[in-house]
Amino acid sequence: MQVIDRITIQVIEHQNNILQARFLNSIVLNIFFRGTVCRHQDITLYTYLKLDASNPCLYGFKRESEKNLFSALLLVAGLGFKTAFLIMEQKQEEIIEAVLNGDEIFFEKIRGVGPSLISKMLSEKKFIKAMQSLTE
Repeated sequence: MQVIDRITIQVIEHQNNILQARFLNSIVLNIFFRGTVCRHQDITLYTYLKLDASNPCLYGFKRESEKNLFSALLLVAGLGFKTAFLIMEQKQEEIIEAVLNGDEIFFEKIRGVGPSLISKMLSEKKFIKAMQSLTE
């Protein structure tokens, strides 16, 4: 269970995958986000909060299915938040299909994803089961 499941915010600025947004008219948040938004637009994001004493981060997704895919990627031992976020640059359906079909070549083109990580992704049963559940 996440501390912050989803949040409605007003966009202030979006640059370099960082969305700066206003929450409750006074709190300004920096959220890792990929996608298109307009300044001053009110949007609801599904969120994943990385609690880390030295660097807490909030990741935002337009669809719950994107958040679920991100969460599933984090099940792979050795696959961190930055790499999961890079993988999310690919189309969601293509990522799931590549995992379920054991497509190593798909992942080789993604920066930060090497042979050992690909091997883990395509062999970890818990991860593959989570990916299968995303297609149901």
